[in-house]
Amino acid sequence: MVISIKDESRNDKRDKETAIGSDDKETDKWTAIGIISDMESVADGLPPMRVRIVNEDDIQINAEDIEMSSFESIRFLVIVIVILVLNILIMSGTTHWIYNYLDGIDWSLADRTHFNTHVFFMSLGVCGFGLGMLTHRIFRGLSSGALNCLHTTLTVLSLIFFVIGIYAVFASLNALGCVHLYSVHSWVGLMAILLLILQWTSGLTVFLFPRFVYEVQILFVPFHHFFGRLVFTVICGTAIIGISDKLRITGADLEGLAPIHQTNQSTDILTVIKRETVEYWQLPKEALLANIIAIAFLFYAICVNYLSSNDSYKRRLPLEEQGIEVKTQIKK
Repeated sequence: MVISIKDESRNDKRDKETAIGSDDKETDKWTAIGIISDMESVADGLPPMRVRIVNEDDIQINAEDIEMSSFESIRFLVIVIVILVLNILIMSGTTHWIYNYLDGIDWSLADRTHFNTHVFFMSLGVCGFGLGMLTHRIFRGLSSGALNCLHTTLTVLSLIFFVIGIYAVFASLNALGCVHLYSVHSWVGLMAILLLILQWTSGLTVFLFPRFVYEVQILFVPFHHFFGRLVFTVICGTAIIGISDKLRITGADLEGLAPIHQTNQSTDILTVIKRETVEYWQLPKEALLANIIAIAFLFYAICVNYLSSNDSYKRRLPLEEQGIEVKTQIKK
């Protein structure tokens, strides 16, 4: 005897089947009762509670749909470790670049170091945004409410970092007397930040406050996931373009838009790169460091998008959050 349970909380809208017995002759050993409650929790926005009394062995079988297999768990853990290592590599590499090649950061926000503040906080924002996308996968043991709050918090922190970074670059260009928004990096970056603000605002409205009805949330989830990954990918690409621009253009170049060959640092880098007889590892250490940071951003985008889009690592809602209360009756 098999009772079908309609699972309205899963995106794929599949019907789960709970096996109550393999033989009709055994149905007298336990009872299966389905009760649909008329009461619905307005605060939680969950569907009506459904009660199923099932056999203990059947619950163990159903657990396979909730947990990942051993191989998937190991692969998931490896990817998470790689993502954390890439976070450390990006931030440590960016900090080393700033303090050893770009004159450091004056935390009083002096004009001469505003641009370095931009580099630091934009990198920090990218790392925070990527981790925020993965909260429902990495911290899968927490409740949905806690995960939503953590996801929202990390996204807000990322937005704050991005805003500080944007302010820093505008202040730096103002101090140098330069025009704003003249590069592809600035155009694409500003567009990505505006899309992120729109993405965060829509997610906050639908899922937290004022919180739409359950059916609207289900319809909105695929769009929220897609545009989140899209914005994150664009931001990572913009960071790579920015690193390339920073290697080619120094503060002296920006001041009056002077030709690149008039600055000592850019002359050294470009002269080495243009020489046909130069050994590859004779490239300036700054260029090698910046290239490594850019590659780290690339792999960070790949890993985060893979982990967030692969359904094998998707968090399975506990039965209580699906509006299903399971009561166990052990065979005798």
